[in-house]
Amino acid sequence: MTTFPPIRAFGISVLGSAGVVGALIGLSARTVLGNAFAGIQVAFSDGLHVGDVVVIEGEWGRVEEVKLTNVVVRLWDDRVLILPTMYFTERPFQNWSRHEPRVVGKVQIHVDHTADLEDLRTETQRLVESSPLWDRRRWVLQMVDATAASVVIEVQATAADGASAWDLRCDLREGLIGYIRDNHPQWLPRTRSEYKP
Repeated sequence: MTTFPPIRAFGISVLGSAGVVGALIGLSARTVLGNAFAGIQVAFSDGLHVGDVVVIEGEWGRVEEVKLTNVVVRLWDDRVLILPTMYFTERPFQNWSRHEPRVVGKVQIHVDHTADLEDLRTETQRLVESSPLWDRRRWVLQMVDATAASVVIEVQATAADGASAWDLRCDLREGLIGYIRDNHPQWLPRTRSEYKP
């Protein structure tokens, strides 16, 4: 078509159109094929199963379906997150239940420097041991940081799965804050100022 002058313009436009169409088909096929290959990779890498508890960009949920091209995750608040399978081969995610569903729940609380950690350990022990969400494996209260205004205590307690760990964390946080507020309000963080004459 490009050899004959009367139809050369038509031939060039057809070739140009074919190139654009071919590029578009190639781009769309790349995504589909990429997801299919990612699905095969996820299946053989054994990194994700139905029922696993995962954390994806700060949101945790349970895997409901693993398909060749997408993964369905039911989030903690009952929203459904549908991700292309390539997401799990290109980005990091946490799998809390890959080998076992048990997880450690962590709670951090800021308290004043005058807080008695042994008193807080006793109350934490009472709260943890009275909770049906604690799996009876281990718990600990530690000072993990100190700033000019406060110290940071962290409570770690084990739970049977991600959902139980979340609820246990909320219960411990609520219980400790309530205990400090009602029994030792002077341990709550406060801003100090120093007067220099």
